[in-house]
Amino acid sequence: MQKSKTTVKENIFMSAKKAAPAKEAKSKVISLTISPELEQHVKAYVEAKSQCKNWEAKLSIEEGFIKEKARDLYLKEYRKQGRNIGSFKLADVTVSVQDRYTKMTDDVAAIVAKNFPDVIERNTEYAFNQEILRKYIEEISDALQSAEGIPEDDLAALIEAKDTVNVKKGTIDTLAQYGDQINDLFYAIAPIVSMR
Repeated sequence: MQKSKTTVKENIFMSAKKAAPAKEAKSKVISLTISPELEQHVKAYVEAKSQCKNWEAKLSIEEGFIKEKARDLYLKEYRKQGRNIGSFKLADVTVSVQDRYTKMTDDVAAIVAKNFPDVIERNTEYAFNQEILRKYIEEISDALQSAEGIPEDDLAALIEAKDTVNVKKGTIDTLAQYGDQINDLFYAIAPIVSMR
């Protein structure tokens, strides 16, 4: 008779971990003596960085104004042509209304779904309850479905679901079918507008 060898399986969760390098302790930042030439460059850098922040703020303000007007012009032309017009120019700026949408709350999604039923889709993302996973990691590693020793209540709470509501892809191409409600739908679904 041959003896069967028992092999110890490595925990599948532990094998996924990589050894993290040891972190060095943070020390105080020291100031070094610099030459007058380097000091000039440092001052120029600090000033340029400050000006850059001011220009970024101005850019953000102007972009907001242009996007607001671009949305209105886009909808006007969409109505006129009866279709998605794609990218368009406003003087030297190209504007794109994308088939991507900002996140919406469940309340907003419910209102949009009530008025425009074909526009909203609900997705569910499943994830493990991390506290219970850590609590029973060995059992789960050995055999998730048939692990012994996990109370039924904890097993039922192991997997969590996260629902998200999204505007369906392609909705931007179907706005014309909503007639007089095109503006309401457009602003409710808030397609992402980019400029370059």
